[in-house]
Amino acid sequence: LCSLCGQGKYASAVGATSESVCIKCPTNMTTLAAGTQVKANCMCQAGYQRLFVGGECVPCLAGMYKVNVGDHNCVQCSAGSYAPVIASVACVKCAFATYLGATGASSSSQCVPCLPNTNSAEGST
Repeated sequence: LCSLCGQGKYASAVGATSESVCIKCPTNMTTLAAGTQVKANCMCQAGYQRLFVGGECVPCLAGMYKVNVGDHNCVQCSAGSYAPVIASVACVKCAFATYLGATGASSSSQCVPCLPNTNSAEGST
C-alpha cells in the first residue's frame, strides 16, 4: 500500500514502499501538506523568513512576527502590541491601562502607563 510522505518531508521516488525514502525539509522549513515531491516546496515555518531566494529560513526578530508557513517576510507588530522573543508567530497586546503608539515594539516596557485617573483597553494606541 502506498502512502504519502508526511508534512515537512518530500520525496520524488515513485512506487516507494517505505517512509525511509522521505527527506526532511531543511531546518526551520516545512511543507503545506503531506505528499510533497520536491525540496523546492519546502517553505519557512511560521515565525521564520528567507532573507534571499533559495536561502535558509531565519527567525523573525523581536518586534516582528509571521503567522503562516510560506516564504513571505516577517512584519512589524502594530501599534499597541509587541513581540518579546525571536521567531514570534503573533504579537502580544499591551496591557489594560497602557498604550503604545509605535510599531515594531519588542518589550512590554515600551507600553506606556496611562496618566492617573485614566485608563485604556488592552492593545491601545
